[in-house]
Amino acid sequence: MAEVITECSYCGAESDTLRKCKRCSNTAYCDRECQRAHWNEHKQQCNEILRMRNNDNIKVQQESASAATATATATAPFPGRPVNMNRQTEAVKQQPAASKMYRKAVREGREIVTMSVTGQGMVLPGQPLPDGVPSGFPLKQAAHALFLTGPATYAGKKLGNFAHEKAYRDYYDDLVENEKEWMDFFDHPMNYEHAEHSCGILGTFATIYRKRLDKESYKKCEEVLNMEIKLLAKYKKGMDIVAPTNTNDHFINYDGLEFKMHVIQFNLYRQMGQDEKCVPLFRKMLGYEIKYNMDYEQQNFLWMLELANIAPTAANVKKLSKINIMKIVNKLKQMENSQAGRACEEADRERVALKSCAACHATESAIGDFKSCGRCDNVVFYCNRSCQKQHWKVHKKVCNRQQGVQQAAVA
Repeated sequence: MAEVITECSYCGAESDTLRKCKRCSNTAYCDRECQRAHWNEHKQQCNEILRMRNNDNIKVQQESASAATATATATAPFPGRPVNMNRQTEAVKQQPAASKMYRKAVREGREIVTMSVTGQGMVLPGQPLPDGVPSGFPLKQAAHALFLTGPATYAGKKLGNFAHEKAYRDYYDDLVENEKEWMDFFDHPMNYEHAEHSCGILGTFATIYRKRLDKESYKKCEEVLNMEIKLLAKYKKGMDIVAPTNTNDHFINYDGLEFKMHVIQFNLYRQMGQDEKCVPLFRKMLGYEIKYNMDYEQQNFLWMLELANIAPTAANVKKLSKINIMKIVNKLKQMENSQAGRACEEADRERVALKSCAACHATESAIGDFKSCGRCDNVVFYCNRSCQKQHWKVHKKVCNRQQGVQQAAVA
């Protein structure tokens, strides 16, 4: 079913007769003037959506071919989940018809506008999910699609992938609520790439919580990371079966995801004051940078050995003591407690801070939930149109004053 947009993407006016952008169908406008006024802001997103949809078509062809090859060369079925050769072959045969259905779904503006190859069969727009695919799979599709769109802006700040917190949270909540259903899905070796996608999403989601710098967010960050640990194990297990003789790309990806997760854990435990937990993580991160022979410009952790007057070599990493690691952790804390360090940390916290409604003072549940005043450049935020109307008498003087400043600046 197509998403119904009831507010103009430029001025925020409510209407049941808005005109959607014909290229991407993700925005809608009162009239041609609003659409033209919004184009400079919207065009990058619009082009990115079109590029992503085109890439999805290409990727489906590549994944289908890969699925057929991998299934044919698998030497042993996954314990308890035999590979259904006929089903995989049938999924690949469906691909040309699937492309046609995909294009039709895009034209009609349906919610699910991506296709996915799974071990249980093709997931197609507007079609029932294959048996064994979790009912929340569209949430994973939506979170991954937004994750791939990259840079986004909210409240005047460039947030990158952080701007899509709501989609990540919706997917994570479904993972938690239906964990057994999802783990059974990831147990199928052909779904290892979906586990890989999910690890990237959860890593970003955990980082958002970590940067909020409060106890409740630290707790949530740890919970998200615990789920990522489970999915990382599923990714590796499926990859070992499906792609044991393939290129090293998947194993490099796995190492990279594990390294990024360790970085998040290391930073989290330092912020929580749990320095003892940092020691094994620090060793693992050093091992990763040694394994991939990173030079000084690429290093995130090897250079830190110099803080303890230790040369960053493989031999020194092997004999590195716990005492020396604790010295490095303490030096890092001293750097972070400096004026520059605190300013950087506060800037990070502000970047992911949740906004409050100026009228009812409710706090948004995720970045981007509330909309700002369309006239005065992100000064105030509202949870709905009613709150904005209720607050207008208070806000209009400030709003008009800032609008006058903006107009004077342009002049």
